[in-house]
Amino acid sequence: MTTETMGFPFSTNIASATYDSEAQTLEVEFHSGHSYTGTNVPQSVWESLRHAPSPGGFFHRMLKGRFGFPP
Repeated sequence: MTTETMGFPFSTNIASATYDSEAQTLEVEFHSGHSYTGTNVPQSVWESLRHAPSPGGFFHRMLKGRFGFPP
């Protein structure tokens, strides 16, 4: 399996994220209903998001404006 989805019930910003390791895409869905997909996202970034104490903070620091995510 190359796709993995993780929910973030404790996050006030991010509802869930899905990573496709073969395509290196990361889809992030927010509690607001918006979702964005990043491309060329390394596996290590996915792992860091999965283990981040604040997934929303991680998104804003490490993903926003990168990998095709909007600024």
